[in-house]
Amino acid sequence: MIRKLLILTIIFGAAVAGFGAGFLHAQNSSSQESHAAPSPAAKFLKTDVPAYHAGPPKGPLPDTLDPAQFLDAQTRNIYTLAAKVKPVLYQEPCYCGCDKEVGHKSLLDCFTDLHGAHCMLCKKEAAFTYSESQQGKTAEQIRKEIIDGKWKDVDLSKYDSPVLPTNSLSAYSGRREEHPPAARSNSSPPLQLFPRTFHNVASRESASIMALRSD
Repeated sequence: MIRKLLILTIIFGAAVAGFGAGFLHAQNSSSQESHAAPSPAAKFLKTDVPAYHAGPPKGPLPDTLDPAQFLDAQTRNIYTLAAKVKPVLYQEPCYCGCDKEVGHKSLLDCFTDLHGAHCMLCKKEAAFTYSESQQGKTAEQIRKEIIDGKWKDVDLSKYDSPVLPTNSLSAYSGRREEHPPAARSNSSPPLQLFPRTFHNVASRESASIMALRSD
């Protein structure tokens, strides 16, 4: 009787030991696999860069919409600036999701239709692109900054102040900005700006607003 109990005890102990070893092996294998392959959540959290053109345009670009058709000053001003830097906008992505929702191929497309008039992200990116281009940065350098999210710091309220005559703004529609515009005669009256204040505006945003005087 004692001998049978001893045998059963040995068999039970061996079974427990085998189960424990198998459990530890399974844990180690699972741990190694988790380190070897990225988790589905990590892939989901990775953000792809939206659509853009990697190089400058090889032909004529579509016109941006005439700023004169917009009632609010901010939209008029942003569309005015967008018309000045079409080749740069052509090479920039837009992070509002319009590439997937409406098939836009670059930030420029947001201003060849009405999308840019209703999207704060598009306006910020366009204003940022213009101000950075005036600092002498290339489209590639601006693209990196947009991908890094620096456009989020743009204060669109700075573009609410200027009140421009709509008949003067219409001159921006259809302009080819690949080459600088020819100088106007002295008889053409300059555009007048009536801002609330410009004293504390950052230099880059100030340059963007003051550029509205040039044409």
